[in-house]
Order: sequence, then C-alpha cells, then structure tokens
Amino acid sequence: MDYKTYNQLWYESLYEGEEHALKLGITKDRLELYQSFVFNHYYDALLKMFSRIDYFLDLDWEEITNKYLEHTKATAWDLNDFCLNFPSFFRNTYSDLEEYFYELLDYEIAEFFVYKDFKPQSFESPIINPCHKLLVLNYDIASWIKEVEQTDDQILRPKAESHALVIARNLDTNYPVFTKLTPLAIAIYNELNERPYNTQEALLEHILNKYQVPSESTSLVVETYHSLKNQSIIL
Repeated sequence: MDYKTYNQLWYESLYEGEEHALKLGITKDRLELYQSFVFNHYYDALLKMFSRIDYFLDLDWEEITNKYLEHTKATAWDLNDFCLNFPSFFRNTYSDLEEYFYELLDYEIAEFFVYKDFKPQSFESPIINPCHKLLVLNYDIASWIKEVEQTDDQILRPKAESHALVIARNLDTNYPVFTKLTPLAIAIYNELNERPYNTQEALLEHILNKYQVPSESTSLVVETYHSLKNQSIIL
C-alpha cells in the first residue's frame, strides 16, 4: 500500500467508520478512540476561535461541532483553517438569531487570520498591508466587544451602524488595529488596492484629479492618507 492510499484510508476511517478501518487492521474500539481524539481537537479549535459567541449564547458546542463536521470535512493540516467556513455554516444552520451575532463570527475569524496572514519581509511603499481584513458591517461590533471586555456585561448589545471596518496588523507590534473607514478613506484604499503606485505623491495626485478635489480640501486627502498609514492599513 502506498503512502497516498494509506492516508486516504485513514481519512475515510475517521469520517466514514469501521469498514475502512478494517482495511488498516484497526479494531472498532481503537477507531472510536482515534475518532474521539480528533473530534476533541476540532471541538477545541472552534471553541477557541469563537469564544466570544460562546460568551453571549448558551450553545451546545458538541452538537454544533458534530453538525459542522457533517457539513465540512477538514482537509487542511492547520486546525484553524477548519474554522474558515464556520460563519456561513452557523448563519445557515442557526438562522433565527440577531444579525449582530453573525457579524461577530465574521469579526472573530477576521481578527485571528490577520495574525496568520503573510508578513512581507520587504516591500516598496505605498502598498496595502497584506495582513488585514475588510469587513462591511451593519453593527458597531468593535466598540461593542471593547465595552463588553471592559465591563464583563453580557447584556450589552451593539449599536446599529453601517460601516466598513478594517482590522490590520501592526507589523512592528503584531497587535491588531481597528479602523472605521470614512468615504474618503475607502476611495484611497480602493485606488491603492486596484493598482500599484510608485510613490505616495503619485497616488495622491491621481485621487485629487480623479475626484476633482477642490484645492481647499487637498489637505484632508493628505491627512486621510497619513491616517491610513498610522493605522497600519497602508505601508
């Protein structure tokens, strides 16, 4: 038996059971032990990734994990990648919750993967920080979570507020930075995201010309650009 076939049989044994395990000489009791071990890792990965939703809702995570495993078979080596499809699964499976709970799931997974994103070793400014996630939200999730963590008050609920939120990793401190984008900031972000510019002056000149920015508003464009740099969105 070659290595690829051996791995496939292990995978099928864990998910589909005894018939495949017998081909590897694994008894039912031993298979159940392996399945329990693997399940516990999946369970812990979900609970760790989405600890805030667990804080607010009295959920049966064993049941949720089983349902999610039926929906999404893990194929990646990294257990964190197993969680990627969970927000959409949860939204479809538990569809009677308030909208902000689903947005909280998107927020939690985005916050984590900002840390995991590839950190550039060298780059030519200006560029969009590759270690960032952009969320379009209908609730002020970031302020809500900050207040809850300060007060430990489960009763608090977020304010309804449609906005674009960027979670970016400061590459010096490795801490996340949370920024609500103004319409002008979104325009600068989109321009730089669509094509490279050799210098910040070239980018700013393009924006001033494209949007026909009056001379009295030029300083606001420049200030917004530097604010995006300070917030680690532009490098």
